[in-house]
Amino acid sequence: MVVTSSWALSVLVFATGLVGGIVGYLTGVASLVTYPALLALGFPPITANVTNAINNFGSSLGSVLTGWRSMRAVQAYPLWPQMFISAVGGAIGAVLLLAFDPKVFEFVVPWLVLIATLSTLVGPYLERRGIHANVPVPTFLVLVGVLGVYGGYFGAASAVVYLGIAAILTPMTTHEALLLKSPVLGCANLTALLFFIWSGEVDYAAALTMMLGGLLGGMVGPHLQRFLPGGVVRWLVGIFGTALAVWLLLRALG
Repeated sequence: MVVTSSWALSVLVFATGLVGGIVGYLTGVASLVTYPALLALGFPPITANVTNAINNFGSSLGSVLTGWRSMRAVQAYPLWPQMFISAVGGAIGAVLLLAFDPKVFEFVVPWLVLIATLSTLVGPYLERRGIHANVPVPTFLVLVGVLGVYGGYFGAASAVVYLGIAAILTPMTTHEALLLKSPVLGCANLTALLFFIWSGEVDYAAALTMMLGGLLGGMVGPHLQRFLPGGVVRWLVGIFGTALAVWLLLRALG
């Protein structure tokens, strides 16, 4: 297990968390930055995944602290039930990760990410054409629960999947979906973290350093979003989401 004993490595881990927090809030693909960086720094895959999950929680927490008032104003789908069902899903996903080989989903995840990315891009176009669904709240909560399981199990681009579901199946705007994804997916990360801590797969020095970076990045993200039109954010999601899907596919094939 890698231990961040040097200042240089600690700075790199913190910077990775900071950039990941900003990118994660704006595009939903923090893992495109953080997970490969952790592997490059020498962390084993499971430890990198756990550390990445902790960073994602820090980023979500920072975003919630900054934008909670705006999050509560979104009325289309209730926030608290989403957070609860996501937390339950995250716990289930963490148990699955600790019990089974993560390679089970390796070939499915890239296509899931790509579909979600395309959904985010075409959602507004379909809405303008009248091709849009407003799924009932119970149905949407089931989807959030399944996403929570995935978030606890692996979690790469789970925010992109949330944005894609919101774009196609709900009346939420891109701005509203960006706001809600932080507390909803943060709950899945939180319950998963409790299981990861129990498992002993945590490098606490790296995790805390990266979480601080993610926390700061998550707080900066909502402020940057105010200066970016919804169309720009969607195209950022498209570019980064496609890049992540390609990277995940190459990783699965390699």
